[in-house]
Amino acid sequence: MTDLLAINRLRQLNRQHWQHNVWSYFPTPPAVLRYLLNQANLQDGLRVLEPSAGKGAIAQKIHELWNCSIDCIEQNQDFQEILNIKGFNVIGRDFMRSNPQPIYDRVIANPPFDRQMTHIPQMFKWLRPGGKLVTIANACFLEPHNQQLRDKRYANERSRAGLYHRFLTFLDETKAQVIRLPKGSFSNASRTTQVDTVMIVACKS
Repeated sequence: MTDLLAINRLRQLNRQHWQHNVWSYFPTPPAVLRYLLNQANLQDGLRVLEPSAGKGAIAQKIHELWNCSIDCIEQNQDFQEILNIKGFNVIGRDFMRSNPQPIYDRVIANPPFDRQMTHIPQMFKWLRPGGKLVTIANACFLEPHNQQLRDKRYANERSRAGLYHRFLTFLDETKAQVIRLPKGSFSNASRTTQVDTVMIVACKS
């Protein structure tokens, strides 16, 4: 595809998704993205994975600032095309059905908030020893009534309580750092949400 055709196709795809009416797609705002990448401690030569990559805002900024090898996984077909036009390597479509390859120095993401409690532990599996996960998340799991779900009696439940328990256990076992983001961090995004958000940072030993 020539440069002109690629530009026109990108414009067409972006017009189609101007309202970003893809369920649970909330692009990372610039201020949050800067903080995310600052926590990632990136440097040239690292191998990076962006799962649930959307239109590649995170991958694009990494590409602009560092000489890293970047792979993406994205389910939406139009977003896959956008990533390909931008030159990013799309290695899979369904992140949760992809077999984790623990080869990445960094996994950096803004996953769907409604699926974060399964996606984030799965992301961790793609890290090599010494690698780091840095991801945005809905802060819902920090609410006091959810903290009680750390109790072991919820461990084997297939309910929402069990899902929370397993996610909270993952955070404890990985000694993950949970950093609260300012209120309204997504209020000036291209698609907004008022939910409270956090950044989760976890290193793999």
